[in-house]
This record gives sequence, C-alpha cells and structure tokens, in this order.
Amino acid sequence: MGCNSCCELIKTKRVICDEKFSGTISKPNVDLGIRFPNASIVSIDAANSNIDLTVGCCELEVDTILNKFKVKVSVYVSEDLTITDGSTTIEREYVFCDEFEFEFQKCKPDGKCPEFDKDRLECQIFSISGEDNITFSNPAEGNTEMDQEFTIDFKIKIDEEVQLFVSLCPSNKTVKIDLTPQ
Repeated sequence: MGCNSCCELIKTKRVICDEKFSGTISKPNVDLGIRFPNASIVSIDAANSNIDLTVGCCELEVDTILNKFKVKVSVYVSEDLTITDGSTTIEREYVFCDEFEFEFQKCKPDGKCPEFDKDRLECQIFSISGEDNITFSNPAEGNTEMDQEFTIDFKIKIDEEVQLFVSLCPSNKTVKIDLTPQ
C-alpha cells in the first residue's frame, strides 16, 4: 500500500500544560439512622459496597491580568455502603457533589508556554483516582455517626484544538532493501 500524498492535514489536541492536583472532601457526623452498641467494631463491607466518583465538568479560566490558568472541577460521588458490626448489617446510599478550584503552577498564559489561541483552550481531566477514609463514632446520645474524608487526585490538561500537517510517508525514512535469492 503506497502513499498518494506525503503530508496530510489533521485536527488534533495539543497539550499546552498538564499538572497533578489533589483535593479533599470532608463529610463529618453523618447520622447512620441506627445506634450500633460498639462503634469501634463497625466497618464497611468492602465486597458489598460501591463508591462511584464522576467528574461533572471542568471549566478553564485564563486570567491574563494575574497571569494564571485556573480550573474549576465539579465532582459527583455516589455511595452504596454496606455497614456492619458483625451481627447487624445496614445498607445506606449517599449522593453528593462538590467543587474544587485549582491554579496551575507549571505554566502561565504569559507566553512561556507554547503560543496558543485562548478561545480554543479546553480543560481536560486526563485521570482521576480517589481514596475514602471512613471512621465511626457514637456520640453521647443518638445514632452512630460516620466521618468521611475523600482524597481525590486529578491529572488535568489544558488542550488547544489545532490543525497541522503530518508526514505520512516521509521519503527520508524509507529505504529500498535488495532481495538476495537463496
């Protein structure tokens, strides 16, 4: 199969900047609706529990006055938790959302990055991961409570959609190989 043309115009995303960020969501004193006799032995049944973390949107702000790239990321957390103390088991479902604001440190819009058209820039969540730490306690009166602390790690990219020519079959990379019959 040969090339009819040595160059092709393509549309692609060019990375202007990427950086890792971390955020925390704290949910203290969540009432479980039941009092376990001994909160110190209450635990999450991980095999029968599920936590989904979803990014709702990522909004980019290019602040040329303060010379900063800023992003606002909204996340949605959906939990289906099975909680047990060994003898009593309950299931609870929680859904909530939160927002994080981050400021890029590795690059600034002052031209030290590659040149870009600020109207074509987009925020992209390249990867996301999280950890949920849960502890249980019994207040003096009332139901057992759950304290949650989510730590969420993001890798966020600032992309610009561009058109550029790429070489499909560069002649300087192609060599003719002689065939030697045996």
